[in-house]
Amino acid sequence: MQSEMLKYYAGGLMWMDLPDCLTDQSKLKIITMLAKSVENYAKYIPESEKAKIIENAENLMTKQHQFKSQLSHIIEVMKKNECETLCQITPPNENNIYIN
Repeated sequence: MQSEMLKYYAGGLMWMDLPDCLTDQSKLKIITMLAKSVENYAKYIPESEKAKIIENAENLMTKQHQFKSQLSHIIEVMKKNECETLCQITPPNENNIYIN
């Protein structure tokens, strides 16, 4: 479940960051879906990966001001919801889900 959640957020933020791939309406749908789901899934994402999601969301916020409220919500929820104990036991990131 962890790797699926990481792919979900990484992929969504990646698509949001591409300049001309999606219309603003499509980007709004993606970011709204991510913002709604973050309440349920933040507790399953390891803290080290949350830091990457937060960093990507903060960078995206500087480029895509129109989605500031949704990105701020994602950042806030990621910061306040600690990963559950089982979540902290993670296998090595062999898929390199985040590319910085």
